[in-house]
Amino acid sequence: MLNEDYKVMVQCSSDEGARFLHDLILNKRASGRTRDLADAEALEDLRDGPGR
Repeated sequence: MLNEDYKVMVQCSSDEGARFLHDLILNKRASGRTRDLADAEALEDLRDGPGR
């Protein structure tokens, strides 16, 4: 389950926030840890919204 801070960050519409989120997802995927991979997927789902 994602931390509330991540959920707030995803809702940020600034270019800087979007870049940070992109980098965070890349770093979580690169770690290869099960928990980080799940976080990356959840962040992508929040970023992309329902039905995307």
